[in-house]
Amino acid sequence: MICLATIGLQAQELDENQVKRLYLSVTGGVGLMGPQSDIENQMRASGLGDTQTGGWFSSGSTEHPKSSKIPTLSLAANYWLQGRQGIALETGLVDYIEVNGYDDIGIGNYMFLRSAIWSASLNYMLGSQNRKRYLSIGPALLLHHIKDDASYSRTAAQTNWLVGFNAS
Repeated sequence: MICLATIGLQAQELDENQVKRLYLSVTGGVGLMGPQSDIENQMRASGLGDTQTGGWFSSGSTEHPKSSKIPTLSLAANYWLQGRQGIALETGLVDYIEVNGYDDIGIGNYMFLRSAIWSASLNYMLGSQNRKRYLSIGPALLLHHIKDDASYSRTAAQTNWLVGFNAS
């Protein structure tokens, strides 16, 4: 399950009755759920959860695995067919994380994983009488791409296609 906290921009086209017919939006935010904890747990289980000391040029230590989230972007186009019914096309990057692992074996062993989840959905919309509020539901196609981002890595990237459900 993926949850988003978003901020957005929107544009709309009005029909002859001054009721919106086409509605476009761009939203950005941060994924609140996703594969981050699973990737961190697998790194720890694989021995990549050690503490890295500062070395020659710095003091202190860094706990691993170390994660960071990157803001996401989503695009949506809603089109009202007639009355309270419409269709919506939504697509975007819904989750993006980077996880760094470290195994203290002499000079150290690092792993840098990047995980991105993209989504696309075509939804049916049912709106209120004035179309200010609506329910949008439909199937979603998700692409999960994960890659070891080290330049010396010989590990192939992994891509998985998943079918899901989108409701907004």
